[in-house]
Amino acid sequence: MIEKIQELEELKIFLDNEKAKIADKEQEFKEKKEELKKEMAEKGLENCNSENYVFKLGKRVSKKVDEKALKSDGLLEKYQVTSETVTLSMRKAKETKENK
Repeated sequence: MIEKIQELEELKIFLDNEKAKIADKEQEFKEKKEELKKEMAEKGLENCNSENYVFKLGKRVSKKVDEKALKSDGLLEKYQVTSETVTLSMRKAKETKENK
């Protein structure tokens, strides 16, 4: 039983270390993706293709109401706030005969 516990401890330590490595890479991926999103938005690009992925920049504009001001004044249009959301999606590029 002691051997199994030791094996489990070793496996747990290994798995925790691997998860930490993956977490670091996931954070790096997130930061790089955000940088690409900003660069594409600055350059006005909607799509960017690589050999393996297609990056598509999407924008969503929404209007929000400042409810406190609306309640105090009773005017909807005067207090509408416009916000813009920029997203970057990533999908696998379609395989061509040359890629296979």
